[in-house]
Amino acid sequence: MKAIDIIAKTGLIGIHIKSVEPSFHKHHAIQITLGLSKKVILECNQEKISSEVVIIDSGIMHSIETQECIILLVEPESKLGQSLRENILNDQKIIQINSDFEINTLSDAIKIWDIPDENLRRRLDPRIIEVLDFIDQIAESFQWGSLTLGEASEWVNLSPDRFRHLFKQQMGITWRRYILWRRLLAGLQLSFKMLTLTEAATHSGFSDAAHFSRTCREMFGITPSEITQNSRFIQD
Repeated sequence: MKAIDIIAKTGLIGIHIKSVEPSFHKHHAIQITLGLSKKVILECNQEKISSEVVIIDSGIMHSIETQECIILLVEPESKLGQSLRENILNDQKIIQINSDFEINTLSDAIKIWDIPDENLRRRLDPRIIEVLDFIDQIAESFQWGSLTLGEASEWVNLSPDRFRHLFKQQMGITWRRYILWRRLLAGLQLSFKMLTLTEAATHSGFSDAAHFSRTCREMFGITPSEITQNSRFIQD
């Protein structure tokens, strides 16, 4: 697999790939695959389908084969993930999209999500903005191991339960999933800066390279090495 561009933000990673070789796997993220040069061939439960766009829910064993394509990996607990499940998947585990109307509907959903982070922050509770700024400081100093729910809630003078509820309400994703996604993005960014996998792992709060790789595969279906090989990292 060779990726030429990676676009990432909390809850969404997009990878522009030249080719995908078939290999059965499953992962936590909801996957949207858009074939650019030819249709996507999906195999699941010994059945094959061919479509311009395929959406696969979290935790489904599958294999994808296609040429140049865009793969979007979405955190199921994010607002986009919830919208995909409620408005597009509609309790189905796999769907294929071929009509222009369906493709436009999907495109609109992704565009709504793709709002610059600074614009999103203006709409948030000031206490959540303060916590996000605190997290940014943690990221800059590579002190992910010291960040806990209790520490964040104390930072804004809220009980852990109240803070947990407010964070999910404001961000559309749980605190635990948000921090995990931020740590994974941090690790990938560091990998692109030519750090070793072990250095990237420890600086982003993982115990070692194996822990980082295993978590990345569980979330996205691919390892950090596979993502960074022949690719370029872009983040809003």
